[in-house]
Amino acid sequence: DYKEQHTTTTVDFTEDLKTIHDELAHRNVEHGVFDGKGHIRKYDSPEEILQIQARLL
Repeated sequence: DYKEQHTTTTVDFTEDLKTIHDELAHRNVEHGVFDGKGHIRKYDSPEEILQIQARLL
């Protein structure tokens, strides 16, 4: 029972993270994003931001 419950929770949590991630990506397009070294840069596209964030994770 616990395993099934845990799996459901993980899926829900992943969906929440995706929503937050998309929202952050959208916001970063407008306001710039940290490059991971304490600098804020502007990026051309959400894809570029997501690639950079993926490297930082």
